[in-house]
Amino acid sequence: ETPKPHLGIRTFVNRVPHRTIKPALRNFRRYKKYTSFISKYMRLSERCDTQESYERVIKQYDVVIIGSDQVWNSTYNGKDPIWFGSGVRNPQKLVAYAVSAGDPKFSLQEKEELKGVLTYFSSISVREECLASVVAPLTSKSVYTVLDPSLMVPRTIWEKWMSKKTQKAIVIYQARTNDNVFRIAESLSKKTGYPIVTVDFYRNSIKSGYLKVLSPEEFFVLINNAYCVITTSFHGTAFSIITNTPFFTLRLNDGADARSEALLERLGALNRMIDVDVKISEVDMDFTLINENLEKLREESQGFLLKSLRQ
Repeated sequence: ETPKPHLGIRTFVNRVPHRTIKPALRNFRRYKKYTSFISKYMRLSERCDTQESYERVIKQYDVVIIGSDQVWNSTYNGKDPIWFGSGVRNPQKLVAYAVSAGDPKFSLQEKEELKGVLTYFSSISVREECLASVVAPLTSKSVYTVLDPSLMVPRTIWEKWMSKKTQKAIVIYQARTNDNVFRIAESLSKKTGYPIVTVDFYRNSIKSGYLKVLSPEEFFVLINNAYCVITTSFHGTAFSIITNTPFFTLRLNDGADARSEALLERLGALNRMIDVDVKISEVDMDFTLINENLEKLREESQGFLLKSLRQ
């Protein structure tokens, strides 16, 4: 039954099934944590809810950078022209930075449409080689492969949270569900005595009893203090690298492994991508070479951005 607007929260709770209330309250807590973080740390334009408000706001800027995580994935964004630079025209500059499309299997029609919108970009970069190989034949411009924005900044930007302490835990972070993350985590927990914490909102995490609702800074502190991270998420992999926390990224062979695989290969850490049935015996990692490779890639990526802004 849909409650009428005048009903108080107590009456509302009594009239909605309990199984509906718990996820709603959990999502509300997460929403509040994220909006608080945004208010505290981010400088944003006014919210654009319509094409008209977007076009009004976008005119205020000299350069518009579009990216990164799956902005060209029609499964999530449809074919909203905003993600392809709609409304940005000379003398404004339009740059694609670390654009990702997930599994880039574009149809012939989609490739033709992409070929048209690429003409509006002054410079183009993507996050994965697999997308670069699709985009490059569609444009006369060079297509660069660069780092995800989360990896672009030096460790010093995170220092405000690096000194904070929390429980040392085995952290699960899924972007695609697979119960082997729990098998591996529970095996390590049994061996080490460390508790398990999961931070995603998939059904298996909710049912596990390990779920914690975290703000972005709480998420960072948890990863930074973790014993180990078990993940199927690109950003679970990325933040483990940022914090130098031992991790394992599961290979699911579902067409979406390329993002993490490409990053790990470029950093010389592909051995941290494991098959789902692997039994883990050794957790410790040496991040020396990974950090050196990351710094080189960071300099190249920053160079692309600076060149794009200057040209």
